[in-house]
Amino acid sequence: MGVDKVLAHTQGGRNLPLPIDFIERLKAANPIAEVMSSYVTLKRTGRDYVCLCPFHNEKTPSCHIHPDKEYFHCFGCGAGGDVITFTMKYNNLDYWEAVKLLAERGGVPLPEDNGYDSKRTDTRKRFYEMNKTAARFFYHQLKTPQGKECLDYLINKRKLSIETIKKYGMGFAPNSWSALKSYMLSEGFTEEELEQGSLISRSQKNTRNTFDFFVNRAMFPFIDLAGHIVGFGGRALTPDDKRKYLNSKDTLVYSKNRFLFSMNFAKNAAVKDKTILLCEGNLDVISLNQAGFENAVASCGTALTPEQAKIISNYADNVVICYDADGAGQKATTRAIKILGETGLKTTVIKMNGAKT
Repeated sequence: MGVDKVLAHTQGGRNLPLPIDFIERLKAANPIAEVMSSYVTLKRTGRDYVCLCPFHNEKTPSCHIHPDKEYFHCFGCGAGGDVITFTMKYNNLDYWEAVKLLAERGGVPLPEDNGYDSKRTDTRKRFYEMNKTAARFFYHQLKTPQGKECLDYLINKRKLSIETIKKYGMGFAPNSWSALKSYMLSEGFTEEELEQGSLISRSQKNTRNTFDFFVNRAMFPFIDLAGHIVGFGGRALTPDDKRKYLNSKDTLVYSKNRFLFSMNFAKNAAVKDKTILLCEGNLDVISLNQAGFENAVASCGTALTPEQAKIISNYADNVVICYDADGAGQKATTRAIKILGETGLKTTVIKMNGAKT
């Protein structure tokens, strides 16, 4: 590897190159075609691969992957680079975050001292751990006397099995304004972290007061493609709660515009039959998954975005829209058809008469 390649692995003009042998081991443990196939569908052409570029909308594959040279290049938008560049760009990570993700994936030990300020990376890791701790809290609440009503709702009304509840890590947010906060503080997390992670909110009238963001709700962890818990969705358990679904606010690790609920399960099934089932609510998705339709996803309470459509196009060619047949559902369907069409996806609409999530 020449000097130019060493300099390519510095950050922000800092003279902080990682050791050459480490970069070589990292790439050897993370073949670019193998890594990219976790995010997009690759088609072999001779010794190389092609795919629809994940960085711009297109109907004909123009992104080429060259395993022997360990780089990719899109002739449509010009995006290109090695496996580190792809990981940075696709996951919206900085250089060091991408390196750590690939090192963890490939089981490659990180250099002990690279001089890089990894504060942002450490904060991300802290958020992942915080969300994992909160998910355990919500899950265990299902087993408490107060959680019985929620468990009954999931099993008897929504007809979900214990296996499905465990698969999705569902839980219960107690009918308390401080239960989660107190538990998380006892686990060593700060109020500032909990607020930044959208687990607690701050009173507008008395800014000194904070309270749990999710109260008396069935809880669903939001899991990204790497298996990290990045946020939560909560379904109201009482009909008088006007906010039927409440989702985490955007945080350092969660962006509602780029997240699709259950895509971590759906992507593998979607690659096989090239189809995604697009639903309104998380519980619709979970019920379909339990029935054997593992290619179901939901946009988590927000109208479908171009970013979400682009993610879907990385795995499927066809989208079956399964929204409610009411006015709001039909309006969302019309918008989704337009956005999906602009991404090059074919759409089919299933009328869900009388269906409510």
